[in-house]
Amino acid sequence: MALIKVSNSGFSGLNIQHFRLGSDYDIVSANTEEDLTDWDELNSSTQGFIGSSISETNGVFSFSQTGIYLIDGYFTAQRTSGDVRFASMEIKSSVDGGSNYTTISSGLESISSEDNSSIWYGGGLVRRIQKVNDTTNQRIKFMATSSSSACVFKSSENRTNATFLRLGDI
Repeated sequence: MALIKVSNSGFSGLNIQHFRLGSDYDIVSANTEEDLTDWDELNSSTQGFIGSSISETNGVFSFSQTGIYLIDGYFTAQRTSGDVRFASMEIKSSVDGGSNYTTISSGLESISSEDNSSIWYGGGLVRRIQKVNDTTNQRIKFMATSSSSACVFKSSENRTNATFLRLGDI
């Protein structure tokens, strides 16, 4: 295997920011997409981050810099009773300033048990490589869906989180 030295690769302006759900989110209505709106940016001295090209307001993530981004979302859902046929997290994208959103990635997990007295968890990853060429109109948000209102998206220990990694220029 040959080692390749990469210089002038075209990648500049690396940026990474990490957010987590600010508090547990209880599914309100089964089989309905619900906005995850309570996010906290993890940017303390103990958390690693580089730059600040992403901002978040009421669950809507905006970009201050064009480029190619890797967007990861991870969710942990807790079944509080009965079977949860599915719990899902989606990444939604808007190109018109947030008036309309389209699903660009979706993760799905089933949480069931024969012993309904136990609490069970499931989780999943959603991922997208996104080209951002319009910082005025491009937006991202995360949605939660479950087959049951007996489902909670967990926040502690970064159990539901999002990472934005700006890989470089367009």
